[in-house]
Amino acid sequence: MSAPDLSLAIRSQEAIAAYLKSRQRFAGVTILARRRGIIQNDIDAAVGEMGAILYVLPGKPVKVNPNNPGPHAEQYEIRVRAIENPALNETQPTAYELYEGALIELSHLTITGLEVLGMIYPAEQNGDETPDPERIIIDAIFYANAQLPPRPGL
Repeated sequence: MSAPDLSLAIRSQEAIAAYLKSRQRFAGVTILARRRGIIQNDIDAAVGEMGAILYVLPGKPVKVNPNNPGPHAEQYEIRVRAIENPALNETQPTAYELYEGALIELSHLTITGLEVLGMIYPAEQNGDETPDPERIIIDAIFYANAQLPPRPGL
């Protein structure tokens, strides 16, 4: 598949992961943006090796305007998950530092080359934590307006 054939979910995931990898604050941090295979195995292996990582989830429309053609997503959700195993993390930033760094780096960002996705802004309610006995897992949550491609023939 060529890049234009990929869904916005995948294109936004890849673009955000590439942007975060380019930021100095995340130098040396593993940033995953997997969508195929056994993703949990990749996450577990990376956390086991590094102690802490960021995982960029595929984007998804969560509030769609039924009156706009396209369809048009008034809220297109972007999540970046900070995952840390404190028992293994000796050199990486903590999950809290990774979460905060993602909030700082992505707030009010526009991704060049992904014009169908508007400015990214943080969700008002943020920092969802997933209970886990061994790891700290925190989600940085963002929204943007997005124009999804119309179905063929329109």
